[in-house]
Amino acid sequence: MQSDGSLLAHFGYQNNGAASVTIPVGARNRFTPGNEDVGQPTEFLSGRITDVLTVSFPSTTTLSWILGDAIVNATIATERCQGSTIECTETDNTKNQGLLDSAAANQRKLCRSLANRILTMKPNAATRSKARAYLKEADTLYLAQWSEIWGSFSKITKNCTNCAAIDKNPDIQALSNRSKNFVTLSRQIAKTLRTMSRGKLSSTSLSMVNRVASLHQEFLKTAVSLPRFESACD
Repeated sequence: MQSDGSLLAHFGYQNNGAASVTIPVGARNRFTPGNEDVGQPTEFLSGRITDVLTVSFPSTTTLSWILGDAIVNATIATERCQGSTIECTETDNTKNQGLLDSAAANQRKLCRSLANRILTMKPNAATRSKARAYLKEADTLYLAQWSEIWGSFSKITKNCTNCAAIDKNPDIQALSNRSKNFVTLSRQIAKTLRTMSRGKLSSTSLSMVNRVASLHQEFLKTAVSLPRFESACD
């Protein structure tokens, strides 16, 4: 129970498959009542992930997460999480922030390398312009990632009982979405390279595209370790 009388529900998930699963916000991934999008993940890693999402809701209502064919309800009667004798706990985020930054920087580097391959193939004006747009998009994505990683998350996150909680789930989801955008960008560049090479893509370029996707999976695994809430005590 929070100081304003509302409750905090902690959610996790378990994916028994060997690969991650994407379920966009919508009929099969939504919260009710109220806003169906509360920052819940849309990409679900293989295995059991605990405390992936914390949602505040009035103590007089039932909060439900509809995910796939499952529905999980939280009410005032739901079993409480075990309390702590320590009023405040601190989490050092610098290692995870560094890992996220490194993954994003490498995604940018690979996308730029792919785009520069187009420019070395003596493209026409339209394709040259497209390649330069790819370069700009890679830089824009990385700048946004860097700003979110180091600007939206404290190096030391403090979580305290009986304090207001700042929801960081939207920030984490934004990071995950942009990491996936790098994957989409690399595939768009690869498509242009194939067109220029009459349907063929070199093994080096293919390896680079696959590496961008692999970095995305590494990014997601690190992102789930970021604190979902940060206390704002008076």
